Amino acid sequence: MPMNCSDFILFIWVFIGVLSLTTKDEDGMDGYDRRWGISGKGKTRNSLGYIYKDDEFDLWSNLLDHNPYY
Repeated sequence: MPMNCSDFILFIWVFIGVLSLTTKDEDGMDGYDRRWGISGKGKTRNSLGYIYKDDEFDLWSNLLDHNPYY
């Protein structure tokens, strides 16, 4: 049975709610980044999910990034 419009909208709201539960620190890193050792060492993450190290774009960290929330 296909999903009707109200079910889809409810799914979207629940999905947004689950994603909003991630806690970010002052550098924009969340628990997933802390668990995998991405955070710290002068690294920050902007609102689009790009990783910077000492205010410069960190190419290798962005290529190897596997955070599902960004």
